[in-house]
Amino acid sequence: MLLIPFKAGPQWYALDAGETIEVVPFVSLRKIPRAPSFIAGVLDYHGKFVPVVDMGMLLCDTPSPAILSTRIIIATCKPLNRDSGNDLVGLLARRILDTTTCSEKDLSSPCATAASAPCLGKLARTEKGLLQIVTTEEILPESVRRTIFSSQSDIDSFPKEDLPGRAE
Repeated sequence: MLLIPFKAGPQWYALDAGETIEVVPFVSLRKIPRAPSFIAGVLDYHGKFVPVVDMGMLLCDTPSPAILSTRIIIATCKPLNRDSGNDLVGLLARRILDTTTCSEKDLSSPCATAASAPCLGKLARTEKGLLQIVTTEEILPESVRRTIFSSQSDIDSFPKEDLPGRAE
């Protein structure tokens, strides 16, 4: 399994590379007024408005810093409308520097879980140490996706040239 490791707060996490489209540099985002703190803003990604979730805020209540290793993972997520294809979401996180691999034998269930964090999947033993595997479906349950994609409609009326952060 190919993984994209990242840090949120003090902990290492990883996303299966199969859920990702691309990793892009951290660029200026269009802020959404009155959005929840974990919504970093909106990115113009090849002409499509993509909401960006700050993984530090979502998982640890710690904002991802604006440093060189902070990047945006463009990932697919389950659509709210089952008739449509996958939606795109940006995942803002720090220390996105490379990929790593692990096999099924390197995965194990965590010995303890928190009811408030059902999104945390298996632990992977890698050369980086232990990584907590997350999936977009688990970290972005329907209630969060509804918030993200309804907030996105707030900026649909803005002209493209008013949107900073074009990743083309």
